[in-house]
Amino acid sequence: MFRQVENLNDTVRRLFITPSIVYDAFIRANNRRLEANPYADLLFMETTTPLEGKGSTFYIDYYGAMYMSGCMAHYAATDLVSLLLANPHTQTVREAGEGY
Repeated sequence: MFRQVENLNDTVRRLFITPSIVYDAFIRANNRRLEANPYADLLFMETTTPLEGKGSTFYIDYYGAMYMSGCMAHYAATDLVSLLLANPHTQTVREAGEGY
């Protein structure tokens, strides 16, 4: 992606969205390559650490939403509730579980 976009001379606007923190090292090592193209931008999701260079970060705090889910589960018709934390190594998943 970086190799293809960094030297384009057209005016097509491009937004690249990175939806996972697993790409952190790669994104941080390469995001400055987009600086030469004013029509390309990057949105890096699920990180609380701002990018240096081109690109923006976005982080949703799931703790509050899952806290409310946990409160509402108290009123469910059953006493059995299962919570599956798909990847406890991911900060948002871990915080969601703590909120619940």
